[in-house]
Amino acid sequence: MRAILSRALYVIRRPRAPGPRDAAGGQGFREDPGFQTGSLLATLDPQNKFEGEQLGYFMRHVLAVTALLFASMVSPEGLAQSPDTPQANVRWYKGSYDYGLMDSDIVRGTEDWTITIHPDGTRTVETVVDLREHGHQSNVIMRVDARHRPLDAYSSFWRFGEYRGAARFWVEKGAANGSDILHNDVVGPLGHATHDVTVPDLFSLRLHPVIVEGWQVWHFDKLKPGPQTRPLYNMVTTGSTGVQGIGMFQSNAVDFKGTETVETPAGTFEADYYTFYGGRYGIWLWSDDLILVRYIVPSNGREYRLTRFETGP
Repeated sequence: MRAILSRALYVIRRPRAPGPRDAAGGQGFREDPGFQTGSLLATLDPQNKFEGEQLGYFMRHVLAVTALLFASMVSPEGLAQSPDTPQANVRWYKGSYDYGLMDSDIVRGTEDWTITIHPDGTRTVETVVDLREHGHQSNVIMRVDARHRPLDAYSSFWRFGEYRGAARFWVEKGAANGSDILHNDVVGPLGHATHDVTVPDLFSLRLHPVIVEGWQVWHFDKLKPGPQTRPLYNMVTTGSTGVQGIGMFQSNAVDFKGTETVETPAGTFEADYYTFYGGRYGIWLWSDDLILVRYIVPSNGREYRLTRFETGP
């Protein structure tokens, strides 16, 4: 290898033969009838062919050694994060629902979702709802605090094959003489609209994906028996007139019915059974993270079944 390196350096440094312009005092280059633009070795005349081959052999070895060194530096072990590296989430859940009927196996639509729990206790949910029955799709991202009180959210929605708009929500703390304001900003085919309203500490935001229906009862105090009524801000995405995505406050009566064993296609859970909207909806929630594992609407026979569930790390 030393011999090849020394020879390569000699080829690079050795004096250049006089060119046609040197006679006039200019910088020339050696005439070579076989010269082809773009080829380094083509600039070598037959006298230097052996030297060029040695140089090429040497460069191939240099590239091979460099590739090996680079591979060792970018190996999985080299890319592994330090245990002390701050992470964006400390726990996550992933799951899916079938939108069905209480007395039938018909699937009207599906929902896929992910929840991440962050180091400060806040949590973010991302959902995709594909409700074929109504030609409806919605993409929702919602962030709540450690208690599940809403912080901000975004929802875009389609219905019967037409884009209906997108809505953004965020809570501005202490903006109205110490009271919080919920901002609702919507833009879509029917125009742009805003709605700003003061909110109490205990309220919920209803954007309609199943996974966040369980968060409509976050404020229930189990130490106080009987139904408890709190305001619920309900986003409206139906109807043929008005800018869709603007919400309204409604009264939400919540009651805790007890803890039950719930069997689902995704597994068996010990879950708290609640009703909300004055008993119109029944939901079963697992763990303090309020993961909805079953949801029924007796008035129209609809049921939402948990079909996939994962958690980590």
